[in-house]
Amino acid sequence: MSKHTPGEWEVVRGRCGPSVEVFGGGKAITEMWDRGDKETQEANARLIAAAPDLYQALKRLLEAGYNADHEDYTVATKAIKKAEGGE
Repeated sequence: MSKHTPGEWEVVRGRCGPSVEVFGGGKAITEMWDRGDKETQEANARLIAAAPDLYQALKRLLEAGYNADHEDYTVATKAIKKAEGGE
């Protein structure tokens, strides 16, 4: 497993002007500056903040024997590899 800041990650708006930050483990994970589309910016921040939970959910589904013949299994496997630094 790749090393990453453990979840819970949270979205915080406005600490540094017109920005959205994602915090986890008591530190900033990322910061995005408002370029005029706050709705997209916040949606991106929420997706980033959900990353640790999504990663764990996929790992658990695959470990529980999710149907390996299903096309979603391949998508999940590729996403996990990508998150862990693989191709």
